[in-house]
Amino acid sequence: MKKTLVAFAALAVVGAASAQSTATISGTIAAAYLKDFDGSKGLVLDSNSVKVSLSEDLGGGLKLSAATQFTGNGSRGGNVTKEDSSVALAGGFGSLSYANTRSSSWAVTYGAVGDSWNWNGSYDNADVFSRSPVDALTYTSPSMGGVNVVAQYVESATDGSSTPATKSAVLGVKYAAGPLSIGGRVVSSSNDAFTSTTTKTSFDFGANYDLGIAKLGLGFDSKRRGKDDSDKAAVVVGVAVPMGPVSLGLNYMKRDTASIIDLGLNYSLSKRSSVYVDFGQHKSNAGDSANQYNIVLVHNF
Repeated sequence: MKKTLVAFAALAVVGAASAQSTATISGTIAAAYLKDFDGSKGLVLDSNSVKVSLSEDLGGGLKLSAATQFTGNGSRGGNVTKEDSSVALAGGFGSLSYANTRSSSWAVTYGAVGDSWNWNGSYDNADVFSRSPVDALTYTSPSMGGVNVVAQYVESATDGSSTPATKSAVLGVKYAAGPLSIGGRVVSSSNDAFTSTTTKTSFDFGANYDLGIAKLGLGFDSKRRGKDDSDKAAVVVGVAVPMGPVSLGLNYMKRDTASIIDLGLNYSLSKRSSVYVDFGQHKSNAGDSANQYNIVLVHNF
């Protein structure tokens, strides 16, 4: 009897310890008819990815989290590619994280609240916004009345595999309370190739507000670092309108004469499955224009 009680006690201790650490698998599987910006069109397996997330309670108010995401080539026999990866330590001091991800602008993060299905394609328009691999070490302060201070050191690198060409220091402030979210930051970069006419410091800002009947977003991105002083600032406007199982979204981004438009309609079949129809358009400063559209059946797990 005593041995049985000891065994049950040991199992209880193991169970309690195990409960402090969790692993979660999530992702997306989608099939679509796609007409791409390059003119190609046909049936595709679109945006299929798997994300593994880990979380451990270290005790004393400390929590460790980590995640890595993989995406598969849509072709049969295609390769699997690593996307974003991160590890973070959070506690009463705030949070400290390291992430290998892609560069972004808070103008888009906060302002582009509408359609997002064409995100990776439409977002990467070099005349408006572009994204590149970066390693980011980020400190985020505890919330102080809805305000968080963010400090970052960023290297333009593919997961630390080489000496970064560009190094950046970031200082930002975020505010979130109820339906309102705001964020603004200053970014200063150095690169041996920069000249006296190269923009070395930039500012980006965004805000969104959820009215219930619609969510509105607005963003501003100054002249870009690494460009000469003839570069122009960009604006972002987004709107999302929920109507029962149907939601409509529109994002518009413009820099100089170049622009990005994302327009989408999503019909929810359940909490995890939906049918999506999307249209995207790129315009360059040279006057070139390209369109993309797709019809997607998607399941999130």
